[in-house]
Amino acid sequence: MRYTQTLRILNGLKWFSVVAVAFYAVVVGIAALTGFFGHVQHITDKNFNIPLPALFALASLVTCFFVTRFGRTLALENDEHLPLVWTRPSSRSRTALTVLGVDALGILAAFAIWMVLAFALVATFRVSQYVIVPGDAFVQLLRYLALPFAFYAVLMALTASVEGGGAMCGWAWVGAIFLTVLAASPFIPNPWHAVFNFIDFINPLAYGSFHSQTGSDTINVIGGPTPTYVAGLTPAMDVVGLTILFAIGLAAGLIQWRRLEA
Repeated sequence: MRYTQTLRILNGLKWFSVVAVAFYAVVVGIAALTGFFGHVQHITDKNFNIPLPALFALASLVTCFFVTRFGRTLALENDEHLPLVWTRPSSRSRTALTVLGVDALGILAAFAIWMVLAFALVATFRVSQYVIVPGDAFVQLLRYLALPFAFYAVLMALTASVEGGGAMCGWAWVGAIFLTVLAASPFIPNPWHAVFNFIDFINPLAYGSFHSQTGSDTINVIGGPTPTYVAGLTPAMDVVGLTILFAIGLAAGLIQWRRLEA
């Protein structure tokens, strides 16, 4: 099972890298054709900057897309594989945690690959002087590393007792985005607005919103300054919330999987 999952992760990272390289080539190609390189070298806007946490946020969001494929690891084993899995000389929890360890390395690798792409683009366009490192950069890094892990655990909790789980992972994205919209909408009256805000606490994407504004320049990644309860948390509190979601999702997934009958 660990060997199989390792092959899945390596294959996923291979195609993830291909997408990253293709994205780099397209962006640089379009910039070259439109003369954007020359424009970048003559930026006069004093408010222009690239916050490092914005790069973390983008890498985290893309990693969540990568996670969608592997958050249903246990569900894949449920698809006619359980009789074989249960005969292995290892506890069910240990078997699952071993595979989840492989997935964790894949999540970290995907995040790192996209950060390499981001830094490659910064170097190519020669805008490194505009990259700013705020005082909370380390906490923000922890926050955006925790986000794909929490999303992974929630997907696992949703799919651990079913077979395949692909459709459920897709609907999880729809639900997360829809819930975020409902929580932020000023047109929904109370008490429903408050109810959606409280439910939004179990939505991992709600903890990843990044917003930066300098003068008239605004940067929003995974949302922005939305008036939700979760958006009012500090980055450190977001890390705690995401860690709790990860722990609960992991426990829920393992409990469901251990109780399955082949």
